[in-house]
Amino acid sequence: MPSLPAIKQYFNVSEHSVQLSISAYMLGYALGQLLLGLLSDSLGRKKIMVACGMMFAIVSFASAHATSIQMLIACRFLQGLTISGPAVVCRAIASDCFSGIALAKAMTYSSISWGLGPVIGPFIGGYLQHYFDWQMNFYYFTFYALLTFVYAYITLIETHHQRAPLHPIKMVKSLMQVLCHRSFVMYGAIGSLVYSILVVFNIIGPFLLQSNLHYSSIQYGHFALILGLGYFTGGISNRVLVHHVKPNKIILYALCFAAVISSIMVSLGLLLTLNIGLIILPTFFVFYACGFIFPNIASLSVSLFPGQAGTASAVFGSWIAAGVFLISALSTILKTTTIIPLSLIYAVLSIICLALFLLAEKMSANSRKSGTAHITGVDKV
Repeated sequence: MPSLPAIKQYFNVSEHSVQLSISAYMLGYALGQLLLGLLSDSLGRKKIMVACGMMFAIVSFASAHATSIQMLIACRFLQGLTISGPAVVCRAIASDCFSGIALAKAMTYSSISWGLGPVIGPFIGGYLQHYFDWQMNFYYFTFYALLTFVYAYITLIETHHQRAPLHPIKMVKSLMQVLCHRSFVMYGAIGSLVYSILVVFNIIGPFLLQSNLHYSSIQYGHFALILGLGYFTGGISNRVLVHHVKPNKIILYALCFAAVISSIMVSLGLLLTLNIGLIILPTFFVFYACGFIFPNIASLSVSLFPGQAGTASAVFGSWIAAGVFLISALSTILKTTTIIPLSLIYAVLSIICLALFLLAEKMSANSRKSGTAHITGVDKV
């Protein structure tokens, strides 16, 4: 992310063209999870993890040698496609090994690390950009992917033993069963929009902080790390709170908090001139709320299909990546000279998530009432 302005200058292209590399990555990430999650239910988790780790390393190395922005965008698409394997497998492994509160805890740790990526990554990338150049990001990806490949190949234990046969018709039926679950669809949409909040900052933020406020790439990385601390603190707090408060309540309160903070951010943006506090402080608290929302939404989604964890994880991940792709593509056409576009995105996404969650809760309550009425009628007969 801190290298976006440098990549723009290197290829002599517009901001929009450089930002499209993020959208291409998320598109590959969405399509890959759907395919690889289904395959993991048939082939096993370890095979997908190992194969994708090696392929991601190869594509990352090729990205460093891109000769045009078009080639870089294509490589980024392939990066998203290959890294989607480990992403979907990690959530499926959690569902294979845990259930109930234990699954919620496992998902919290997984979601913390997953959500920290977009905010800790720029901290590392800021130093790589400052001391080397944008290509070093992709060499770093190559090295990291090779470590993942070796670690998975040597130590990862297969957790999915009751594998479904690799049958296209059955795979489609399994997919449709997940897609037709109304609560799952609602949860997936919420997860998608919440994760978009984390990613959108890294699309608009580099130009706000580096191009307009003239901070360096290293300073941008430091600010991103502060925001990562916000998400991390929220996730750790959720780890403790989940023992005492139901996940549904946690999600509701956190969504309300995010909607209020982002609305305040919009108001301040209309009254004050652009400054670092106006950007970082409200974003920190919005990210803090996301640290509560995302792991609980992920846990609720995957737990709906314990026998189809790979498929459910794949659809959930694809929902998220598809939503981020659309939101990030929209963000590339927004102005990056004021805080208003960023704060409006936060506010709109938070309010939409709150409305979707209330609708999902209402549908679940109606379903429970219908089920109770049906059972009572049978008992009377």
